[in-house]
Amino acid sequence: MNVRYPALLVYDEQGQVAGDAVLLGQVAVGQQARVARFDLVDCESRVSRATVYVRAAGCTRPISVLYSSMANRNGPFERSDDTSPRNRRKYYTWALPVLSVLLFFGCGKGPRVVPHEGTYGIYVLNLGTEDVRLVYSTPRGIQTSSLRLDASGSRLLFAQKVDGDSNEHFELCTVGTDGSGFRRLTNNSYWDVYPAWSSDNTRIAFLSFRHSDLDIYVMNADGTGDTLLYDSGSHDGDVDWVGSSIVFTSGFRIWRMHDDGTSAAPVTDPENAGQWGNANLPIGDYDPKLSPDGTKVVFERLEDPSTTHGRYNLFIVDTSGAGETRLTSNGYAQGLPSWSHSGTRLVYVVAAIEEGGAYDIYTMNADGTDNRNVTPDYFPSGFLCHASAFAPGDSEVFFIGQWWE
Repeated sequence: MNVRYPALLVYDEQGQVAGDAVLLGQVAVGQQARVARFDLVDCESRVSRATVYVRAAGCTRPISVLYSSMANRNGPFERSDDTSPRNRRKYYTWALPVLSVLLFFGCGKGPRVVPHEGTYGIYVLNLGTEDVRLVYSTPRGIQTSSLRLDASGSRLLFAQKVDGDSNEHFELCTVGTDGSGFRRLTNNSYWDVYPAWSSDNTRIAFLSFRHSDLDIYVMNADGTGDTLLYDSGSHDGDVDWVGSSIVFTSGFRIWRMHDDGTSAAPVTDPENAGQWGNANLPIGDYDPKLSPDGTKVVFERLEDPSTTHGRYNLFIVDTSGAGETRLTSNGYAQGLPSWSHSGTRLVYVVAAIEEGGAYDIYTMNADGTDNRNVTPDYFPSGFLCHASAFAPGDSEVFFIGQWWE
């Protein structure tokens, strides 16, 4: 029987995701079998070779599958010719003989779709079921590099163009995680972006272009009482705030200071920082995020600017600057990492692989293991995933979505 199965996830007997894309049947593509996302991670050691539970994209319940042989992970592959911004690689792998395949299917629901209203939206993705829900939508631009959840887990903070389409119309806004209670916090002619909550939810740090460059400001959580907190004399960026510490980017390095703006000091010092190439940024460190306990910082480093998108990798370092540890080595255009509430997982975005756009959501352990693409395969090629943040409980992820037009 020639059947093609999209987006297969492997579950163990306890219902936990154990891997991706097991070969379940032969596809009508010559002698090859197609697997949409072939990212098995220690799958054979974690699941029974007699019965595996999978769920196909578009299904709301598992399908029981009896099998006795897995696909060859090292078979030949080829890339698809998709030229859309999300140019996902399609892999093809040679089939090993499937000795016994028993499928019980009939999902009960049609294929799933991503809700679509305005060009930009805030969505929440369930990492277990791959269901996605639209929280908030707007036809105007949302700053795609920053989305923050407050400590109560009930409100999201972001920057959006409100009264026009130029950068000066970016204003700081919040909305409830259920989509209710939209609030505009700033109302001025400045470029206000990249907001971050204080740990007690009473204040917000953000970037504002009010003079010759971006500087760090703070204000009350209701938008009142904004004041300059720190100005390095050049562009400052990428603010995060945990406890009494604020981390940010300046001079292509990660810096840390007290939340009163004092004792600013560099945390990282990348080799060749500031050296330009073909990418839109020079070599340097960007988008720092403090761990929930405030002891570590995760960030991305542009190591090779020779390509259009640049080759980045993720790192973790102690807030003292000691113990810098590399998490990735693939050189994807990746970044905007965010910690899970437990401090054990990270979520981030891969925008491009070499010259091909991706805009996919990835997760991994905080030590760099179990790195995987968690973007559902039913997401259309014209739907781009941007900045993300774990929801309370870490089983869901909020993210900014953009419909490419």
